[in-house]
Amino acid sequence: MAQVTTILNQHWSRERPGNFAEIVDTALNDSAKTLTVPTGEIWELYSIYVDYTCSADAGNRQLNLTMQTTNAAVIAYIHALNVMIADAHEYFHFGVNVGSVTEPVATFHCLPLPAVSLPAGSVIRIMDIATIAGAADDMVIRALVNAHDIN
Repeated sequence: MAQVTTILNQHWSRERPGNFAEIVDTALNDSAKTLTVPTGEIWELYSIYVDYTCSADAGNRQLNLTMQTTNAAVIAYIHALNVMIADAHEYFHFGVNVGSVTEPVATFHCLPLPAVSLPAGSVIRIMDIATIAGAADDMVIRALVNAHDIN
């Protein structure tokens, strides 16, 4: 896994202090990413941005996002309305202020993200549910979170 966390600045919520952080995975040659909340943290999600480049391998891809707790219980499942075709380059924005799934212009998708706090060990999985070209497609993701230290 190539998940990298960068603390952008100190952020204070009413309940407890946290760090406004950017979680990035830029490893190429995959059609699925998993972000894991590190031990000792709780993530308050703000947004997740996905830059997806499809290979020339034939087939329609469909992106989805799943959130799971530490015991693998699914607490959110969100998927794009439209599929991606071979040789496409598309962008997905999952945001807490997005009311419903929209695709305002070709290749750009806006999807709602539940306003949740995820405890340590929880995972966010973003993937092509068709798994057309798992080792040939390229997915880059950037998430913005408030990372609360629970220690």
